[in-house]
Amino acid sequence: MTKKNLCLQCSEENKKYCCYNCVIVIGKSGERYNIIIKNQPCKFLDTKTLKCLVFKNRFKLNPYCLTIKEAIKANALLKSCLYVKDNEKYEGGITKIDYYPDDLPKHVLLRLQAMEQMRPEEFRRMFLPLIL
Repeated sequence: MTKKNLCLQCSEENKKYCCYNCVIVIGKSGERYNIIIKNQPCKFLDTKTLKCLVFKNRFKLNPYCLTIKEAIKANALLKSCLYVKDNEKYEGGITKIDYYPDDLPKHVLLRLQAMEQMRPEEFRRMFLPLIL
């Protein structure tokens, strides 16, 4: 299998962490968390199959989609990702999680919950321009 096909071999457990918007927050303890906004996937993700609907044109159609090199440089991949799994130099980013840690400040928790309740179009309009 070539390097560009490794995503096709990815486990279901890992796939659920890709192509969803995430927010980095700091808990009361000072620990940083990369929390997946569960109801806010990329608009081109088929959430049933976890496959990109525009894979061949994803970089043209989605300015937020990272190449593998960009994702590695940004430490955006899980350490268990097949692209970096055997790379001892890869430190990996903050572990992505899909739950709310107990030490989040109340105002942060409320904001995250509000983000998850937004319609995807509303979320993209409000938050995605902030990260470009």
